[in-house]
Amino acid sequence: MIKPPSCNFSRVDYFRGLIDGDGSIGLTSKNIPYLSLVTSSSYIAVEYLEFINQMTGKAKTSNRNTRDNVYNIVVYKEDAQILARHLYYDSCLALPRKLIKAVEVLNWSRPLEMKQVKNRKFWTPEEDKFITTHSVECSMKVLSRSRKGIELRLWRLSKLNKQSVTN
Repeated sequence: MIKPPSCNFSRVDYFRGLIDGDGSIGLTSKNIPYLSLVTSSSYIAVEYLEFINQMTGKAKTSNRNTRDNVYNIVVYKEDAQILARHLYYDSCLALPRKLIKAVEVLNWSRPLEMKQVKNRKFWTPEEDKFITTHSVECSMKVLSRSRKGIELRLWRLSKLNKQSVTN
């Protein structure tokens, strides 16, 4: 299994090298900036998710996909810009085509009509347990969550439970 170096190293330069080789950066067909990394290594995935958290302040998670059994870790919009700014700094060593795409990502600005979700509230294991043992109405009152949010979380939890049973 491939692991990050065990000695002192530049995480920024290391992950830029991984993005150059096994990642992707640019604009989607809908003109949304993205930055992604595909890896089969759990060690690399965990380290990269920690790097994303350190750079953006957001905690992301990732699971292996069912088709290829790899992690495909993607960030979009301003988070992609933050990572691109750190990874593709002036005079860094990178593939020229990736540098061009990084500039495209950095030059993107959010259209006025595109809503931005702020202060997204992540689900805790305690909340997951609560909504599975109480009614939606009770969960809405106690957890200050919307009906749609609770129902979506219950659906996701049922999907996760089905996957863990089949694996």
